[in-house]
Amino acid sequence: MIFIVRICLALSLISTYLFSQGWYKGEASVFGGDDVPIAKLRQQALTQARVKALEQAGVSVQSTEISVKSESGKNYVDMYSAFAQSNARGIIVEEKNVNITNSVSSENGNAVVRVNVSLDARVEMPEGKPDYTFTVDLKASKEFYYEGDHLQLSIQASQDGYLSLFQIKNDTCFILHPHALLPATRNNLIKAKTNVDIPPISNPYSFELNLEGGDGKTVTEFIVAVVTKDEYPIGGSGNVKEYFSMQEYSSWLLSIPLDRRSSSSVVVNVVKK
Repeated sequence: MIFIVRICLALSLISTYLFSQGWYKGEASVFGGDDVPIAKLRQQALTQARVKALEQAGVSVQSTEISVKSESGKNYVDMYSAFAQSNARGIIVEEKNVNITNSVSSENGNAVVRVNVSLDARVEMPEGKPDYTFTVDLKASKEFYYEGDHLQLSIQASQDGYLSLFQIKNDTCFILHPHALLPATRNNLIKAKTNVDIPPISNPYSFELNLEGGDGKTVTEFIVAVVTKDEYPIGGSGNVKEYFSMQEYSSWLLSIPLDRRSSSSVVVNVVKK
């Protein structure tokens, strides 16, 4: 059975600087068949609720449709990428009163799972206006990987800058570059219009993919590249961390004016061999 969930999202395209920071409510409901992992539906509903809170804060819209298929469809697309792009205009720095419930009903003889999420999010607006000449292009070597495969990425920025690379799953940001255990990556300056391979083809280290955080058969991960014009150490000066919470990631982004950073993201699916 292939069950498709269609969700319209709103991504920010225009300025939101007239809106003030504060607490905003986000609510969302997501439906799926009983072959869609409940953890997947909960994450989608949570992310959509966050996007709704950003919209309440004044993040303006461009409609985007995202299809989410069950495992038998061999194609998961989550909404994190939309949430990350919305963060360019408004950033959630704190959440409270998070309520997640789920129920099961029957429709035409098929089980339908409904997940409801409501939350209160404190939204802050980044300083400045984006530099639209500053762009980042991020590519993975492929969209689908098998468990045990090694992740290979390529990044190119339109201007010189400092590269930070994150692997995000289950609301945790693992920092791939600069890596806390690899001193050679501490110098994360990249040159404009020059392709950068992570890990470098000539280097011995690699990023092995696994199914941790998934349903044992598949997991969807989001890779985000952030390039900044100035150095903004992750975790503070001289303190390179291995991972962030989403709130820490958002606070770090908020510390960087919009015209001093640019980002790009890709979705990576890992499946069991």
